[in-house]
Amino acid sequence: MHVEPRWAGVSIADVDVLGVEAWIAAMGRKGSGATTVRRAYGVLSGTLASAVKGKRLAANPAKGVENLPRKTGKRSVYLSAEDVRRLADESGQHRVLVLVLAYCGVRWGEAVAAARA
Repeated sequence: MHVEPRWAGVSIADVDVLGVEAWIAAMGRKGSGATTVRRAYGVLSGTLASAVKGKRLAANPAKGVENLPRKTGKRSVYLSAEDVRRLADESGQHRVLVLVLAYCGVRWGEAVAAARA
């Protein structure tokens, strides 16, 4: 993870909010995605929160940083009823499974378990 290379040699007393924000910005510039940056930040913030709980720090310097990247939602693509019908028709022996998955809202594991029962 991205936490150790930056913070391994730094005393927790020397971590400050500006350093955390600079680290977050650097990860973004180096191409790390929002999820990776937010997870790395979570690890650091959790570690610092433990230091606060253990009375090694008065406050968590990672709390309240303002430059965390936002996750962007992925565009959802849905099949039309006609698309589902064509897919089911082309699925041969799995036609019913395709229809159940498309219209009944069961997850893959539930559908497979029901088919084996």
